[in-house]
Amino acid sequence: MATLTGISIIPYVGADAGIWQKHGIDANINFTKDGPTTMTTLLSGDIQFALQSDPSIVQADLQGADAEWLAVSTPRPHIYLVSQPNIDSVEALKGKKIGVTTLASYTALIVRYTLKQHGLDPTKDVQLLAVGGGPQTLAALMTNQVDAIIAAPEEDTAGKKVLVDYTKGDLVFPQGGFAARKSFVQGNQALVQDVVQSYYESVVRSKTDQALGEAETKKLLKLDDPTLIHSTWVGAAGAMSTDIVPTTTELQTVLDLLSDSNPKAASAKATDFFDDTFAKKAVATKP
Repeated sequence: MATLTGISIIPYVGADAGIWQKHGIDANINFTKDGPTTMTTLLSGDIQFALQSDPSIVQADLQGADAEWLAVSTPRPHIYLVSQPNIDSVEALKGKKIGVTTLASYTALIVRYTLKQHGLDPTKDVQLLAVGGGPQTLAALMTNQVDAIIAAPEEDTAGKKVLVDYTKGDLVFPQGGFAARKSFVQGNQALVQDVVQSYYESVVRSKTDQALGEAETKKLLKLDDPTLIHSTWVGAAGAMSTDIVPTTTELQTVLDLLSDSNPKAASAKATDFFDDTFAKKAVATKP
């Protein structure tokens, strides 16, 4: 798992609800600091499955890796672009510093996309700074080291300004889901089906069981305020989709966003980056 936000409760809900155990999966859930680190760990074989967001998977595959999406549970961005209070628009970010987790991360890709949408050149008009994972990025904004960041809705950015609320947009993009190496999937299909089934049931439970969802939110994000815990779970549950089947549309969006910086993305086929057979079978069970 690359980062901790409200949508990160899914595997933990599955563990505490006994879903993984029911399907014979001894799930060892580990946290890494960012997407590229998670991908490195996945491709090395140190982990078998990754809870991930793109463009890490697509970028790795364009460079010759064999990763693929098996399920997408958050098919739209569940994030904000947050700035210092004196910045009134995306256009006003010209000449400013924007903090991202890494320059090859999901946050960086979304920032570049947004800047282009507003007539800015991400390579010339702003300075993108890799400042680390979610906590480090937030700290950089709150201590005025950067002028804007991508933040999860539940992060405490009091006193700052939301420039873009991506949760209300129409961008379709795999922010959260489940991935594995193609070679591993081919050799372990029964196991993969059990894991995807467990993940699907964990998504359903995370989205529909308020008591358990709020308990996991409190524990995972170390929150104490009942109102904040509730609003965080409501927002995360709303971002989750129980139709976890990866789609061509989602992956084509990633390729389109990468095409300016990676010529291989322009000619790649979206269907090469996911295997939807396991998710389709899981969703058909309707627990």
